[in-house]
Amino acid sequence: MNRIIIGFTVFFVVILSGVALYLNHSSWKPFRCHTHVSSHLVSLDGRKLELNLDISIITAQEGRSELLTVGSLKGLNNNYAISRRMFVSIKDSDFRGFTKAMITREERQPIDNNPDDVWQQYVLPEAPGVAFYMETKRLSKNLFLVKGLTNPFFVCAVIEN
Repeated sequence: MNRIIIGFTVFFVVILSGVALYLNHSSWKPFRCHTHVSSHLVSLDGRKLELNLDISIITAQEGRSELLTVGSLKGLNNNYAISRRMFVSIKDSDFRGFTKAMITREERQPIDNNPDDVWQQYVLPEAPGVAFYMETKRLSKNLFLVKGLTNPFFVCAVIEN
């Protein structure tokens, strides 16, 4: 009888320890962060473009993010207002340290007058529905570098609740 009680107690302690370790080790938490992107681009025909964007990233579920972009694109003989909401899915990739991201949906606000071809060619890393690789590195407690395979996208400051 004592062996059964001791065996059950050890089994129970091992199970509780495993559950506690799993709950404490789960490091992903919902977050939101903000960044400002200011970039000088050159079109294929040599004309200069100036991009200014404020980006808010909201990640409420692991593997899914929402990007709110507001700003302007000057050049190509026009000044465009940008106000879009993009939904991004993120999955693990075969490359160590990189994730596979895809813009699954985009919503334009009425004030946005930036043509889709200009938006996709000069601003987005890939067209919606096309996967691209992304790396996120933690620079400090609340600062992340988000970059592609060859170039950085932006640095994002996490907002603490």
